[in-house]
Amino acid sequence: MPLFKSIIEVVSSTLAFALLSYTGVASARFLQSDPIGLQGGLNTYSYALNNSLYWVDPLGLDTWPANSGTVTSVFGPRPNPLNPTQQQNHRGIDIRNPSNQPVYNPRDGVVTNISPTSTGANRIKVVYPDGVMCEFLHTAPSVGLHNKVSEGQVLGMSDGSGNVTGPHLHMECRRCPACPKEDPRDVLGIKPLSCKP
Repeated sequence: MPLFKSIIEVVSSTLAFALLSYTGVASARFLQSDPIGLQGGLNTYSYALNNSLYWVDPLGLDTWPANSGTVTSVFGPRPNPLNPTQQQNHRGIDIRNPSNQPVYNPRDGVVTNISPTSTGANRIKVVYPDGVMCEFLHTAPSVGLHNKVSEGQVLGMSDGSGNVTGPHLHMECRRCPACPKEDPRDVLGIKPLSCKP
């Protein structure tokens, strides 16, 4: 069965042809710049989190922040998971991410804050060139303050810090410093990659 069956015709045992661009099977990266250019992000050689044996990205546009595509809690009103009799406004999304699993940066940006929240959750804040700001919580940082971070770069590892019912990535985004928080999937235009069967 050919690898990348949804978008690729296998050309040889070491190369595959994907949407008019050759992809190295072993490296899981484009061998030439992605033909859609910067629409796929500033790293025009990246494909499917560099793990094309497990993920496919048919349009070559998305970098999802965790290996799991499962959103376990959506943006907006929900029962408080620590006290289900109370409602709370969830200001981000929760993505399944077991302990010690990587958290990926979805765009090129700059780390502007690394600090715990008031509830003890480790937090990494990244600002992107268009002014969008995102926070990645319950994540032990592997980047430093003021570091430039590229799309797909590991920001840290999921650590279950703070008040949680289990390890996961909590992600919050806003379009500008004074803007309200919104669903990160809408702000960044990202969605989980499709997992291969």
